[in-house]
Amino acid sequence: MATLSLLELKPLLNHDVEIYITSPVPPGASMGTSATVSVALIKAVGSLLTKEGIRALAPAEEALLAHRAETEVMRGESGTQDQWSAAFSHGAQFITISPFPQTELEQINLSPKTVHQLESGLITIFVGSHNSSHVHTTVIKKLTNKKGDSPLLERLRQLAIDAKDTLSKGKLQDYGRILSANTETQRSLHLDLVGPDHLKILRLAHTLPGYLGGKVNGAGGGGGSVTLLFESKAAATRFFHLANETHKKEEYLYYEHKIAGA
Repeated sequence: MATLSLLELKPLLNHDVEIYITSPVPPGASMGTSATVSVALIKAVGSLLTKEGIRALAPAEEALLAHRAETEVMRGESGTQDQWSAAFSHGAQFITISPFPQTELEQINLSPKTVHQLESGLITIFVGSHNSSHVHTTVIKKLTNKKGDSPLLERLRQLAIDAKDTLSKGKLQDYGRILSANTETQRSLHLDLVGPDHLKILRLAHTLPGYLGGKVNGAGGGGGSVTLLFESKAAATRFFHLANETHKKEEYLYYEHKIAGA
């Protein structure tokens, strides 16, 4: 309803419209689920509106509407990367947000070999639903109470630049180390950004050959997800079987990856 409240629906009043929303990813997974569903809804309704003579929205406009639904209508804290990624579906992309919420996307060109390695070696583990807005608010409050820019934020910015460089060159071992460095920096920024379930997964992965690195997604905390990178499909599969056995009491969900547009 938050998303629909921002759309011009009068041209559809004389139509019967049924909307079905399903997702294999649970809410609160820190995998961009809410943003992606919101953008998909905007695109779907937009396709109906264009048949009624209403101008089609550009992807950036769709992303901004989805972001407004989450921040203005629902009054939550949200970055912009999920909405813009869903609207453009570039696959690997470098995102610049300045000034907030102005967002620009630059596609990172991946070689076919790199795409294959990523799709073979990436695995994301959902550890439980959580409200990332609360953690965002806590971290923002902590940072705004400090004078000057945080060196940890600057570190995160530089890691994003480094990740772009390594991906474009297909250096996945370096990319894995950057993922792990990002997680450690998140944890230094605020302990709530990396929760106990994330640490369980990361520590288990670290014991296995072929593990390249891992990153806690979104605001972490008491739920969400963590993404791991292995050097091969075989290494990722070994982790999957071991994690299923070691953490069989936890209701974790495991996801493989497909690079959008590849």
